[in-house]
Amino acid sequence: MLAATGLPGLPQAPAWVEWALPLTRYARDISSMLVLGLVVVGLLLTTWDRARSWALVWSGLWLAIVCVQYLLTLADVRAQGLTDVAASALTTLTSSAIGWTFLLQAIAILVAIVLLLTWKTRAGAITTAVVVTLGCAAPAPVSHAGYAHIAASVSIGLHIVAVSLWVGGLATVLVIAVTSHNTSVLPRFSAMALWCVVVVAETGLLNASLLVPTPWSFLGSEYGALILAKAVLLGLLVRWGWRQRRTLGDTTSLAKFAGLECLVMGTAIAASIILARVGPPNLAPRALDPLAAAALALGAPLLPARLPWRPRLFARMAALPEAAAVVLLMVVALAFVVTGTAAPAAARQIYLSPATVLIPLLVTLALLAAGWLWACTSRGWPAVSIALIGWVIVVVIAQIRAEVPDWRWTAVAIAVGVGCILTTAPIRSRILVMAR
Repeated sequence: MLAATGLPGLPQAPAWVEWALPLTRYARDISSMLVLGLVVVGLLLTTWDRARSWALVWSGLWLAIVCVQYLLTLADVRAQGLTDVAASALTTLTSSAIGWTFLLQAIAILVAIVLLLTWKTRAGAITTAVVVTLGCAAPAPVSHAGYAHIAASVSIGLHIVAVSLWVGGLATVLVIAVTSHNTSVLPRFSAMALWCVVVVAETGLLNASLLVPTPWSFLGSEYGALILAKAVLLGLLVRWGWRQRRTLGDTTSLAKFAGLECLVMGTAIAASIILARVGPPNLAPRALDPLAAAALALGAPLLPARLPWRPRLFARMAALPEAAAVVLLMVVALAFVVTGTAAPAAARQIYLSPATVLIPLLVTLALLAAGWLWACTSRGWPAVSIALIGWVIVVVIAQIRAEVPDWRWTAVAIAVGVGCILTTAPIRSRILVMAR
């Protein structure tokens, strides 16, 4: 799931490198976001006495993680062990695009540390924020989007900066509110977060249009399924952020919703890292990906489930939640059958032919409608049990029928679907009440 299957006779890096590299990238992303958030929110939007010291600590961790990630990246690219690449690591810094990327990150971090230690004025904070922003955006040219297109490289850089400001800023606001019981910075952060959301959505849409070749690729590839999942997570974050904006000044509410937002943001960052390992899809249509089915039929309906308006049919079905669960499962199963049957024929059609556009559109609308019905009518353990058991059975059968089943990816899709079903159903636990 995280790397391509090795071919006989081709050298490969040690297996632990392939697993350690995504983990170090996740740690690098989190540390860089926290540094940017501490500088912008802690030093510019407000004056927090611990912001500078915390930014120095996280900058040091960021630098250490970048150094480790550089060695792991070389080992992964060259299919060698760490001891083999360590000898030429310094010369590679200025002789390849990968080396320059990590060198620029290290320089930006070192400059930021010096500025934090020496220039303790507002002008120094602004300069530090600019330097840290460049350090956050430095990996864009060698990201999963940067190799494909110059516009994608610029877009992913803006995407990274906006996400870093949003995530790091929210974490800083949460820490300030919990430690000092002060939420005065929240209105200013909310305004900044709104612009971050706009940039994240626009750049994400641009990257998807550049890297996903056909509408079918959103449904029939791991890459497209992850984009759909990230879009759903973005929608949930916007919804919770808007609800938090209505309760400004309430520290308890802030801690509750901001903590949940940070958890969802961490999941979205993990999905981005997997995107980089999976790579953009090819042109050939494939059967419905199970994660795409979970995102469209179970995740996306969480957004409109609490709207005051809903179709009359949904109100009539409220007394029959078990029937809504059965309808959901039948539509999902039919979507797997239709896409699996139509994919070989669509593969022989011209690019963006009616078959490659109309079928994915109809499947998407059917999954969204069935999921919305379930989200509006689900109640009681019998309906939830039907949905849970049926979801697992449908996905497993679909993977058994697949040409090349990927059971690790299937397990992820099943877990995501189960989580969405439990979140949708009115189970009165504290976490699920917060999610509503």
